[in-house]
Amino acid sequence: MIPFLKTTSDFLSSAFPTPEYLNFNPSGIDIASDAVYFMKLKKNKEGLVPDKFEKISFGKNIEINETLIPEDRKIVVDALIQLKKKYGLEYIISSLPEQKTYIFSTILPKEAKADIPSFIRYQIEENVPLPAIDVNFYYYITGELNKKGDIGVVVSVFPKQVTNLFTDIFAEAKLYPISFFAESRALFHSLVKAGDQTSYLLVRLLPNRVAVSVLENGVVRYTTDIQINTDNLFNSIQSPESFTLKEALNKVLIYWFTSKKDLTEHKKIENVLLTGHNANSPEMIDFLERTLKINVDLGNVWINCFDIKKHVPEIDQKTALDYAAVIGLAIRCNNYA
Repeated sequence: MIPFLKTTSDFLSSAFPTPEYLNFNPSGIDIASDAVYFMKLKKNKEGLVPDKFEKISFGKNIEINETLIPEDRKIVVDALIQLKKKYGLEYIISSLPEQKTYIFSTILPKEAKADIPSFIRYQIEENVPLPAIDVNFYYYITGELNKKGDIGVVVSVFPKQVTNLFTDIFAEAKLYPISFFAESRALFHSLVKAGDQTSYLLVRLLPNRVAVSVLENGVVRYTTDIQINTDNLFNSIQSPESFTLKEALNKVLIYWFTSKKDLTEHKKIENVLLTGHNANSPEMIDFLERTLKINVDLGNVWINCFDIKKHVPEIDQKTALDYAAVIGLAIRCNNYA
């Protein structure tokens, strides 16, 4: 029987057993399509502040997937080796690209509490176009739903093909991932204040795509990717890309508010948190507010780190928005320090 584990961290721990005396001190690594982002935070009286950070650009867009060619693989590995040598990296926490992640919600009977992973395993093939044996997953319990004790669960699923590819690439650079997080979950940790139960649409602009996720009651419940050249968004708000983005985001909002797939009534989303490539463009914020008819704010990537009124980080706001995902990973790294 293939073991199905509660978290990706559990999965990796089973593959790479940790000696009891070893104190992990991992760093965050986010491999985006255009660059590798690295971030390490340190604690001081202000909170968690940037200690070491760097972006190494690829000079082209590279998608890490099963069609990755040797030339592009070398570019990524070389960037990781450069970071390893410069900062003495060994253990890391990394993100996995959203377009390779599946998320679904399900309801389990109270009897499932004794072994939730086993119950989820039998539902994977009903919700994901992959055999259960070919995936890893982790889940979040959203609470009891009724007097019968049924429980709501949100499941994130990663194809083993993807986690194995990332693990192999890191191994080539002699880096050891102790945990993987979906891109959306990394963004959640950096952009949403711990304990905030507000519903948000998280929008990350990348050079060749827009990663979109729906957050409700502190859990990422839906994700999608919009494949567009975002540089063209900023050349003109009348560009074809702007129209595509507007239509796609409106569809997400409508789908989420009207979907009854998991037999629950969803909250209306009234807030967008925007981050990423050129996200601080006033024209873009105005365009999204007018077309979506909801509030659009720049994400505060330091909201779970420190009070920006009391501490001025080394990274300016525009640059920090590019680091949003890796900052979320670096926050998680603090649990292992």
